[in-house]
Amino acid sequence: MTQRVRMVALAMALAVLAAWAPGQTRAAEDPALRRGRIYYNTGKYAKAIGELRTALRRNNRNAEAHRWLGKSYARTSEFDKAIEHLNQALELDPRNEEAYRELGGAYRELAGRARAKGQTEERKQYLAKADAIAKDLMKLDPKDKE
Repeated sequence: MTQRVRMVALAMALAVLAAWAPGQTRAAEDPALRRGRIYYNTGKYAKAIGELRTALRRNNRNAEAHRWLGKSYARTSEFDKAIEHLNQALELDPRNEEAYRELGGAYRELAGRARAKGQTEERKQYLAKADAIAKDLMKLDPKDKE
């Protein structure tokens, strides 16, 4: 009898662990966020933006949705919106390395465009912001960065 009780307890414990497995955590993910990522990854940025905006209407504090929306806006050259959402993602999740990289990339792109237009001061400002982002990223884990 005792061995049977142990086997039942072990089976229950394994069931609980399986329910908490990392792959299971996505079950509660917003379907619009999931669709937005899929559209982004297939290069359909306008559709991604629509889905990600839907996800944010449901939960405006979703750092992942803000990050993906910022990335999508950057790919459509809407850098002001990209920067806004990437900053929001970092406000909600200050250790999000990908958001830092995307934000720095947006500022570097704006610096390049300012250079092409001969806007020296704007270029310097964008590059300074990109440098500040890079320094913030380095602070997260300086041993892991070059």
